Amino acid sequence: MRILTENRKKVAVYRWVNKVNGNTYIGSSINLHVRMYTYFSLRSLAKSNRPIDRALLKHGFSKIRRIFEILEYCSYEDVLKREQYYLDLYKPHYNIATIAGSTLGYKHSQESLEKMRNIILSDEVRERKILSTVNASIANRLPIPLRGIPLGFPKGNPARD
Repeated sequence: MRILTENRKKVAVYRWVNKVNGNTYIGSSINLHVRMYTYFSLRSLAKSNRPIDRALLKHGFSKIRRIFEILEYCSYEDVLKREQYYLDLYKPHYNIATIAGSTLGYKHSQESLEKMRNIILSDEVRERKILSTVNASIANRLPIPLRGIPLGFPKGNPARD
């Protein structure tokens, strides 16, 4: 799709309009190509429980029923400010959060809370999480020119074992 390639690595605020009922959704992305791809992927939509994704599956993508419009291209630094402007302007129905870039006000279902409480991490995943936290902590204390250098010891290094 040409629209995907044209929007590769572009930062933008966008809007979905449901022409059947007039409901809207405002969103933003720092890589619009990736975001659009997930909206047009039935597999991604089927896994999601967000209202906009359920509406896309229910009403389809036909031009008669659904409009996707890019409201504004903007800088990375301004994207949340611009998204907030459009959230305030349109007061969209499908958005769960009313604050750009925040899930403030979103309530997880009891089922979701239980699933999150019961997650059991494998030893390997737990070790990777700890190592990434330690590396991030160390990297934040390094001078800026050194921050891109990988930290930690590679597998097989006796110092790691």
